[in-house]
Order: sequence, then structure tokens, then C-alpha cells
Amino acid sequence: MKHVALMIALAGAVVGLPLVAPTAAVGQGAGKAEKDLWAGEWLAEGDAGTPCAVFRHGRVLLVVNDIGSIGSARLVEAKKIRILKGDGWDAGLTGELHDESQTIIWSNGTKWKRR
Repeated sequence: MKHVALMIALAGAVVGLPLVAPTAAVGQGAGKAEKDLWAGEWLAEGDAGTPCAVFRHGRVLLVVNDIGSIGSARLVEAKKIRILKGDGWDAGLTGELHDESQTIIWSNGTKWKRR
């Protein structure tokens, strides 16, 4: 799984997607930066053996699940994203931040916990 994370990090670097990017909150002016609530390493169901990741650039996100499937997503609200497409991802699946942005609860019932 470390190889997948490295591969994703390199892919993000190639297309210019840093793991954490300064962003503007949805509905706010571009000059007002917010702490990125999404980007970083996550754990599927809170299990250290199932790392996942979110890479963000503005309102566009790349999400990588615990089996290495990559999906593209868009920020819908400051604490809600929607999957656009990706192998191993259902288009339209939504994820919402809970527990002070330490948990993503997906609309299919799964959860990711912040590492």
C-alpha cells in the first residue's frame, strides 16, 4: 500500500496537485484562505492497515480508497464532496465531514477517519 501512496503522490505532483493546497472556502472570496479540511491521509473504518488519501486543488479533489482506486470529486459545500467518476467509485457518491472534520461519512455507509 505504501507503493500506491507514493504513486499517487507522484501523480499529484506531475499534474500539480499538492497534498495540501491553500484554498478558498465555498461561497467566500478567493482571497480568504481556509485550513484545508479534506487533504491528507485517512484510514478506512479507522483501521491503520487500510490507508486512504485525499488530494485537493481548489474545488477539485482526487480520492484514493484503501484498495488504491482513484476517483475524482468536486467540493459541493465546505464539508461535502461528490464523486464525479473513477474506477472502483460510484458516480454521485457523497462524503461529508463530521466529528470536527476528523471523519468522512460516505453515502454508502462507510467511514474514513483522519490519521
